[in-house]
Amino acid sequence: MAETREANMKMTDSKGIGRRVALAFGGLAGTLARPALAQTWPSRPMRWIVPFPPGGGTDLVARTVAAGVGARLSQPIVIDNRAGASTIIGAEATARSAPDGYTMMTATSTTLVFNPGMFQRLPYNPLDDFTHVAGLAMFPHVLVVNPRLEAQNVAELVALARQRPGYLNFASPGIGSSGHLAVERFARKERLQITHVPYRGGAPAVTDVVSGSAHATFMDIGSVATQINTNLLRPLAFMQPTRVEKFSTIPTMAEAGFPGSDVYSWQGVVMPARVPSEIAARMSAEVAAVLREAELRQRFAEMGMETMVKSPTELRAFLMEETQIWVPLIRELGIRLDT
Repeated sequence: MAETREANMKMTDSKGIGRRVALAFGGLAGTLARPALAQTWPSRPMRWIVPFPPGGGTDLVARTVAAGVGARLSQPIVIDNRAGASTIIGAEATARSAPDGYTMMTATSTTLVFNPGMFQRLPYNPLDDFTHVAGLAMFPHVLVVNPRLEAQNVAELVALARQRPGYLNFASPGIGSSGHLAVERFARKERLQITHVPYRGGAPAVTDVVSGSAHATFMDIGSVATQINTNLLRPLAFMQPTRVEKFSTIPTMAEAGFPGSDVYSWQGVVMPARVPSEIAARMSAEVAAVLREAELRQRFAEMGMETMVKSPTELRAFLMEETQIWVPLIRELGIRLDT
């Protein structure tokens, strides 16, 4: 009996040692596989998910940058349009993809900031389910009014709003859009009673400000550049710290005497969580190199955009800063899109 127990103990110890050795080698193999993957990446075509239909501004930005990055990496990057559900369809597809460096996505301020505030249930977490890779583009917003409105600048607009509470109508592309949130933030900051009028998209909102059905709007410059240049809209101020080169005569909100009113629509590049850091760093560097090309910067400027060069650390920090600004406001307004 004693001999049997001793034999069983030896067999158990042997199995335990075997398991520990296997686990150790398994862990080592996993550790070694990540640098090996990074060294051979990319060895095949990559996929860039765009959470919007083909042909729009976001799609054009992705295709332009993807072409440049693909050329630098000697591998094609195929655009995969996954439109719908406030970018949620594309974001979920990205979050569930293999973290091998072959899937990336254009993530917008809606994807990473606004949706977490407006949806109680999301199939992704903006911080935990993505590797934040690089900045991409920023869309300057401008405060414009109908030219027949008596306000010639921001101070006069604020004075008019205070003299006639509830009189001014501010159009926006829709509930929960950056234009809508800009209206609400501005009204609260300056203690104004102004009326928000949501539309189904930016184009009809701009049309009604031009016609005078609405008095003003906070809109990305790409949507109103033509109307500004043809004097159909009067620009009062840009909602960012610095002036826009193509519209250098238009002051910023801070220069107009109203600091702390910055609003951005922006885009970045993300990959699934747990992508090897070496791959994320390489992709970030390649995107930044393409964004620094003079020809691309000029092309972006012509479309009313600015390049947004950010490292993975900078993009994540920027995302958290934006979240601290907008999510409390969204919750204060009680905006819920999935109830």
